[in-house]
Amino acid sequence: MPRSREEKLRACVGCRNNFYNHGSGAELAIGGCCTELATATLVSKKKVSIYHAPPWEQEPIEVHDCFRQAGFVFVGPERTS
Repeated sequence: MPRSREEKLRACVGCRNNFYNHGSGAELAIGGCCTELATATLVSKKKVSIYHAPPWEQEPIEVHDCFRQAGFVFVGPERTS
């Protein structure tokens, strides 16, 4: 089932590309994300701190394929190094 715009925007909170919206609900008032929200899809990725040495054994999480966060990289769920 397709997700509504509001559901997609909730997954943008904390994203570096969503910086100017400040994650405060302003997304709805000013038109949304700085990237292509219309084409964003949920994917399974591991959230890895840039200071975390392998092996990466954390559980994958669901994020948009365009999600970016300062201090972290998002790698495929099968990656361990």
